[in-house]
Amino acid sequence: AKENMTRDWNKVIWTNEAKLPGEEFLPENIQPTFKGGHKSIMVWGCIAHGVKDPLIKLEFPPATISEKGQR
Repeated sequence: AKENMTRDWNKVIWTNEAKLPGEEFLPENIQPTFKGGHKSIMVWGCIAHGVKDPLIKLEFPPATISEKGQR
């Protein structure tokens, strides 16, 4: 933590991804998964000094599962 005391925080980008509760069952967001069939969407966004980018919906191709249950 001490080495970050002099960091110029105006040049740092904060980023994160999240699942949005309450939107998981909207038809445009449904994608089957192998893990028990739960449904959710993934989004990514970032903020920096004076900047807030829009959230981006992360698109993943459908998982293909072999007869042995492996991806």
